[in-house]
Amino acid sequence: MRSVDFAVDFRRPVAEELRRLALEQLDVAQTLLRSRTAVMHDAIHEARRAMRRARAILQMLRPALGERYATLARPLRDAGAALSPLRDAQAVIEAVEQLAKRQPPLFAQNARAALMLRLRRRRSAACRHQADTLDRVDALLAAARTAVVSWAGDASDADVLNGLRRGYARAARALRRARRDPAAHLHRWRQRVREHRLQLELLHPVWPEVIGAQVGEARRLARLLGAERDLQLLLALFARLRTPLVVRPGNAALAARIAGERTALQEQAWELGARVFAERPGALARRLAAYREARPGVPPDDDT
Repeated sequence: MRSVDFAVDFRRPVAEELRRLALEQLDVAQTLLRSRTAVMHDAIHEARRAMRRARAILQMLRPALGERYATLARPLRDAGAALSPLRDAQAVIEAVEQLAKRQPPLFAQNARAALMLRLRRRRSAACRHQADTLDRVDALLAAARTAVVSWAGDASDADVLNGLRRGYARAARALRRARRDPAAHLHRWRQRVREHRLQLELLHPVWPEVIGAQVGEARRLARLLGAERDLQLLLALFARLRTPLVVRPGNAALAARIAGERTALQEQAWELGARVFAERPGALARRLAAYREARPGVPPDDDT
């Protein structure tokens, strides 16, 4: 599904639209995970993206949902956690492939071959019970879908804007904490950035040229933090290796180079994050409310 499809049509009731979008994303996730293709890595990756979109909607509506929020969100949280080991095992392989494309390449050919052999074995071990995991996730997604269908609550434009403001404020706070202690808070900031980007994407139709640019920068920030996270997983795997790769450069030298890459990605993220979250949350909400009021979503040729 193209990301542009993940947007509210303000010509329809907002609550109806958000319910439609959440159900649509749950259906996408279930369809992908039920495909059971020979190589499920891409399907799992895309399914987790769809699940994150559905969770971003629920988080945006949390006050309006009240006590029902936990019932709606818990199955999605548990499904994401169940798929994480499968995705992480593939993510470190992709991280090594990206590092190998550098000019000059980070890995010597023999080091890359030895490491990839270890990583593919690790991925095979993670996938050993893949079918059972996918069945469990399918049941969780079905439960989440039933809960969303049965939700009879209401939501307004104000609820959407307030939800966006809260998500932006959470991400801005997470940035400050991550700067003080990256080891403890960088992962949480990445999650908050991703959530904010998805919630902002919902409002894309209000002013596509402006909001689309903001979404693009938030997406770029999320990708920087995602690449940094993959390298963190790779370093953690290095720390658990019981035997060296028996190549030059050795484990310690490779680990030092990867750590250097992480530092460079973090520096880029701090700089970009300072711009993405330069605005105060209330100012952002008021600005988008003004865009919404100026362009209520009705095409000009239908406006009477």
